[in-house]
Amino acid sequence: MPGKIGCIDAVFPVEWQNDDSEENMKRSAGADYLGVLACLLVLGSCVVDVAGAPCETDDNCPAGQYCSAAGTCALGEGGGRDAGSRDEGTTDGGAQDAETPDEGADANDFDGGDGGRDGGDAGRDAGDGGRDGGDAGACKDECPAKGSAECSAGGVHSCGDLDQDGCLEWGAVTPCAFGCESGKCKACQPDCAVKAKECGNDGCGGSCGDCTKPPAPACVDTKTLRTYNSAGSCSGATSKCTYGYTDSRCLYQCTAGKCADNSLTRAFVTPVDDRYLSVSAGASGETFACGTTVLGPFEGRAGLLTKFDPAGQVEWHRVLGDDKDDEFNSVAATPDGGAVVAGSTASFGVSGRDGWVAKFKSDGAVEWQYRFGGPNDDDFRAVETTADGGYVLAGGTNSWGTGRSDLWIVKLKSNGAIAWERVYGGTDDDAAAAVAWTSDGGLVAAGRTASFGAGYKDVYVIKVKADGAIDWQKAYGGGGDDEAGGIVQTADHGYAVVGSTDSFDPGKGREVFGLRLDAVGALTWASTAGGSGDDEGFAIAQTADQGFAVAGSTASFGAGSYDAWVLRYKTDGQLTGQRAYGGTAADRVYDLALLPSGDAVLAGESSSFGPGNPDAWVMRLNPDGSIGPDCPAGFASDTEAATAKPAVTVTAATGTAGSSYSSFGATAAPAESFMNIATDPCAQNP
Repeated sequence: MPGKIGCIDAVFPVEWQNDDSEENMKRSAGADYLGVLACLLVLGSCVVDVAGAPCETDDNCPAGQYCSAAGTCALGEGGGRDAGSRDEGTTDGGAQDAETPDEGADANDFDGGDGGRDGGDAGRDAGDGGRDGGDAGACKDECPAKGSAECSAGGVHSCGDLDQDGCLEWGAVTPCAFGCESGKCKACQPDCAVKAKECGNDGCGGSCGDCTKPPAPACVDTKTLRTYNSAGSCSGATSKCTYGYTDSRCLYQCTAGKCADNSLTRAFVTPVDDRYLSVSAGASGETFACGTTVLGPFEGRAGLLTKFDPAGQVEWHRVLGDDKDDEFNSVAATPDGGAVVAGSTASFGVSGRDGWVAKFKSDGAVEWQYRFGGPNDDDFRAVETTADGGYVLAGGTNSWGTGRSDLWIVKLKSNGAIAWERVYGGTDDDAAAAVAWTSDGGLVAAGRTASFGAGYKDVYVIKVKADGAIDWQKAYGGGGDDEAGGIVQTADHGYAVVGSTDSFDPGKGREVFGLRLDAVGALTWASTAGGSGDDEGFAIAQTADQGFAVAGSTASFGAGSYDAWVLRYKTDGQLTGQRAYGGTAADRVYDLALLPSGDAVLAGESSSFGPGNPDAWVMRLNPDGSIGPDCPAGFASDTEAATAKPAVTVTAATGTAGSSYSSFGATAAPAESFMNIATDPCAQNP
């Protein structure tokens, strides 16, 4: 009768023969092969199924099937009917004898000795060929019901007789993109639970997941300073930006339900002259800028200090002074949320100008203020906090030392009392412009020296111990006028210095001068950058990638006679970016502070905006140096400064540490408060 061969019925009709002739076996095998081939060509896949074909013995069935007691082929290794079962009355499962010697039936045959296919007793039961559920051919269901489905790890699987052995088993797991529920793949991700993060789009309006790496900063957590992108939403007048778990203020403004650009510009705009000379960032996102102003009831210039909140809004202004010129040259944020400022005063000194320091609380109240000095002019140019809770001041003094002026360092306790003070230098003009507390508990200062070096003035760097004793001191420069404006200790315990030079490109004005030193002051590399005009570097900070950001001023590039200038270097001194900022008049920056977000805050003066000439000016840049769209076209422009690696002469300085004896005393400079004297120059000058 016709059999079922391949995947389709009766592809080739086969008449099953009740004999074991070689011709019949070839015909059966050939028909099965052609049926499989036809299925592959027609359907692309095939399951051979000739179950139900008539048989007398297992030999009449294809490989992998046996001849059942019903006389039809069945899938499995049944070990059922053999040739012996065709003998009348033979039910003992006896093996079919294979005594034909030319067929090679010996010890290597199927049964290991007698040539029989079933090993002698492979009958299904004691003699009746019945299917016993406990024998070797039995199977068990692995799943509950055909067509049922269950969730499994990563997806869903279904129940069915997949191998057609008469028993049910689980199929392969089908992955689910958005999870499995009640035996089915979810169509999409459900809405996020309360406070869960949501990002992307899965067809349901968003998918839950980790969204901790937004592409561009626009919102900041005012406690952790972590930034978030504009995918966050703003909550109306509170200017809060909601992103994931964090609600935080928008740094710049809230526009169309989203936080706008981080960058900003702020100016202390008055009809009189004002300038910021220093900037420092606090631990909670606040920023302090200090300088000088003519504003107020004072007869001369006065010290100016402004506190900005993390969004760049003014919290308060404070102006200190009296009947003569007083100024704040440097500021450092303190751990208590306040600030310490240092500069000079002519109003409270013993004679001429004296060094001046004041400590402010977080609300702007003056905690204490002192003057330091001798019979001649003395001033502080830099201040930093120290690891022991005190402060270090650096500048120049004409009252003590061996030269016309000497580099001056004063170490203060937390209450402003003097811990120690020292002077350093040679027989000529020496002074500090920057100071930093070092990881070994000592100090490093940078400035200028005319007492040592190769030229008229050289960059002067001196490293001292915690008690002021000299570790090492060196001069760096060429044959002209070189001086430092800023210094920072690097992550490898070396130092990076920036300043200006006219030694290496005569006739082209001053250039930005960068130096990289190791822990003992040996020169690692030197670099110059500039154009045809005067260009200067005043401040340097190490960036997260171990490179450096430099702030200064340029007369070679930009829209005005002077522009603020920011340069970025790799750790090896290669210049990787440079940009000028400003309007059509003179704009300069003198200091730079890097925030944990990677943004940079710069402080200086601007004559391009507002009625003053100049006005005190701060500017916040995005990590890539970009500025907000409110600023007019041409406000920020890339520059193309020429760079060089100059041959710098390094000279060991031989000066010794001397003592100074300040006429130390408290001052009572009145503090005037001016609120909201600030504007956004870009927004006011579109």
